[in-house]
Amino acid sequence: MRTLHYIASFFPYDRGATHSAIRLARGLRERGVEVEFIVEDLGPEWRDGGTYDGFPVRSFPVTNPGKKRKLNGFLSLRRYLRERRGQYDLFHVHGGPYMNLLLAWRAGKWLNCPTMMKMTLDGWDTPDGVAKARHGWWALPLFNRLDGVVAMTSGQAEKCRAWNIKGRVEVIPNGVDTDHFIPLPASEKASLRQSMHLPVDRPIMAYAGYLGDVKGTDILFKTWDRLRQTIPDLQLLLIGNYMGDTNMSASLDAFLERHGIDPALARHPSVHQTGKLDSVVRGLQCADVFVFPSRQEGFGTVQIEAMACGLPCVVNDLPGVSCDIYPTEEVGYRITDNRVEGFVAVLEKLFTSPDTARRVGQAARERAVQHFSVASVAARYLEFYNQLTGRST
Repeated sequence: MRTLHYIASFFPYDRGATHSAIRLARGLRERGVEVEFIVEDLGPEWRDGGTYDGFPVRSFPVTNPGKKRKLNGFLSLRRYLRERRGQYDLFHVHGGPYMNLLLAWRAGKWLNCPTMMKMTLDGWDTPDGVAKARHGWWALPLFNRLDGVVAMTSGQAEKCRAWNIKGRVEVIPNGVDTDHFIPLPASEKASLRQSMHLPVDRPIMAYAGYLGDVKGTDILFKTWDRLRQTIPDLQLLLIGNYMGDTNMSASLDAFLERHGIDPALARHPSVHQTGKLDSVVRGLQCADVFVFPSRQEGFGTVQIEAMACGLPCVVNDLPGVSCDIYPTEEVGYRITDNRVEGFVAVLEKLFTSPDTARRVGQAARERAVQHFSVASVAARYLEFYNQLTGRST
């Protein structure tokens, strides 16, 4: 099977969806599926084509600002795809704002193959989000031009049903490389902490992702500040930047002050800021517990990365999202309404009961391997591809 994928943000201008797309491509390749990418022209890297990890990549300016630039990019892409008519079995779009939906519909006709779209963020490219957008009145009907839609969560699938989306809808989560994201033995964990200039013998609570309102950074700091009353040596590890800023400390100070939190906490010796890392795995492997108070997610892949590293996770309970990842407290904890009191109660239990933390972390690791590994996710995608293309499974 030969597939063509479209994603807006691609290396070196990567986002979470970029990494998810590459992980899926690698898993599909292991199952004999050929994957090629067309991407948004965010820089000169892919204008003349090239390869990334063996996958062919070419860019076109189809969504960037500027009507003339968009039109020229769309015409160039149409010519490119028409020349390849009949060469692909499926066109797969990652993310579905109005231009992506339009592209999916037209590309299917130019290539003469089925098309599908993977939704990435609740309220943005789910049907309700598209309907509210500026171009929603004509973009929403394009959902029904798709042959299939992948929802990452049961909540996204429910929205498709509520809006009477006609194509096949399948729930398939993001995948994680469970051979890369692994727990470390105590001795290796101590060495890694030393290499990252972290205390070897103190409890560490970690968060990974950018910092800001959507990610609940205010809840994170309020929780950590409250916990210091009973666990005075508790360390807070922040893996990521403040909304992409390089001057992270100044931005974080301003953020905390806006939320009525003492900005001096950002510079407390127990707060460790890594900035953006090429891979979050080293940061996660240093931690004892993972905390994720995000207010909005499509899926939140970093949660299953933390699970794969054997960390007990405590997260804001996002309807239709968190329940898919943590169905019971045996594998992780969901806090209703992002309440600081709820986070504090659960985290105190985990930090004062190592056996409980160890048991939940081990169960989380097992669930990540069974349900969220790249291999299992790629197998589910291939089955869905076969359904859309009429191939036997």
